[in-house]
Amino acid sequence: MEIRGHSGNLTMLYNLPASVDVRLLRTRTALVGALQELLTTKSFDQITIREIAASAKVGYATYYRHYATKEALLHDLVCDQITKLIDVALPVVFVSSMRESCRTLCNFVAEQRALWKALLTGAASGILREEFMRQVKRLKGRYTGYAGWLPQDLHLACTTGATIDVLNWWLSQNPMVPVDDVLDLLDSLICTLSVTRGQPNWQSA
Repeated sequence: MEIRGHSGNLTMLYNLPASVDVRLLRTRTALVGALQELLTTKSFDQITIREIAASAKVGYATYYRHYATKEALLHDLVCDQITKLIDVALPVVFVSSMRESCRTLCNFVAEQRALWKALLTGAASGILREEFMRQVKRLKGRYTGYAGWLPQDLHLACTTGATIDVLNWWLSQNPMVPVDDVLDLLDSLICTLSVTRGQPNWQSA
């Protein structure tokens, strides 16, 4: 099994066969957790691999048995956060509304404000935008009956980009703008991009 470089979504690692060494999963989880904690106090560029390894309580050489670079670990952290974000926000669409789903999304980000400020800026921003788009595209098959004025792929790119940009703006405000005001912004942007000739139909799993 190849374990260098980008390992993909951490949540997917737990779906691997039972034969996979649990120590591998435990070490990777520890490394991701260490980077997550360090990002709340300093920028990604300031963090060293030695700091990450020490914080995760693993050896410096052990780090390189799991990740070839610091960026590869950052990629796993971003994947994990985006997956958790979608997992908590998407189900709300089925039981309530898109607005309440956005509220859940905002609350998730606000609870980890320092981390998400770090992920939305600097080296992580491009990875986050790319991974958010990748995971939204993966869900596209559940979004049927789209009849908006934009081609669907462009609609997904614009709404995803708008969501990220609004979150980035929101987290940079001091004092923080109330969530309901952020929801109004998202409503206005997404509704403008999603004007339809018919009603899109989200298929619940």
